[in-house]
Amino acid sequence: MLNTEIYYFTGTGNSLSAAKHLADNIDGQNSVLPMVASMNSGKVICSASVTGFVFPLYHGGLPEIVERFLMGLVFSESQYIFTVITRGGSKGRAITDIRRILRRKGRDLNAAFYLTMPGNYIPMYSGCSEKKAKQKISKAEKNMEGMSKIINAGEDRIDNEGFLTRKIAGIIHKRWKTRLPENDSVFSVDEACTSCGLCSEICPVNNIQMVEGRPVWKHSCQECMACIQYCPVQAIQAGEKTRKRRRYHFPGVRADIIEKQKILQEPTDPAKG
Repeated sequence: MLNTEIYYFTGTGNSLSAAKHLADNIDGQNSVLPMVASMNSGKVICSASVTGFVFPLYHGGLPEIVERFLMGLVFSESQYIFTVITRGGSKGRAITDIRRILRRKGRDLNAAFYLTMPGNYIPMYSGCSEKKAKQKISKAEKNMEGMSKIINAGEDRIDNEGFLTRKIAGIIHKRWKTRLPENDSVFSVDEACTSCGLCSEICPVNNIQMVEGRPVWKHSCQECMACIQYCPVQAIQAGEKTRKRRRYHFPGVRADIIEKQKILQEPTDPAKG
């Protein structure tokens, strides 16, 4: 019987929900594993029959921590490899970048897909309405059924990114990475804070420490937006414009994010790896 390991990185839950949905529809015995906790537990050796990577598109490219995760992987045997990249808008160059990393290891992607879901980048835009979010999620689930069929059949299928898209995305992504890891300086907390500590619990890289009942960002941010999107009283802001913007996170996965990702007790160091 085939076995599949799906590694994911998520902030507001889109990619975790996608990983779980795929695992439910791919044949065989399947595991859904958090990238951050896996890489901080030691060297990650991929030995499953099928290996998948599910994560969001960040400014046209790979999240910095996903890039480090991929670079540190060890493959023990030939296998089918796929990726699903969640996005709120246009495509980028993430597939191209994954293939570059894997080819250095003597591997390549068999299948790669972009999956449109509700966007969460609140510094630039407001979250969509609950009705619109449900419509996007429903469409995404139908699209994943098709992806699962391709994976189950062992077919090769790579989404086309386009030359111009890759070039533009490369410029945007490079500029974004220069702001890491101190891009959390944009976040602040106002008087509405109830000291619940959820922001600290939900952060996938343990970048938030509660000090005298208030969150303090420790400059290991991945800009996933989990803290601001999950705050139950909307006390966290990313500049003045976010005060009136609608929040979004995938419904029903908060506890799963905390349980699986908080295996990590110490923040990863973006300067390493």
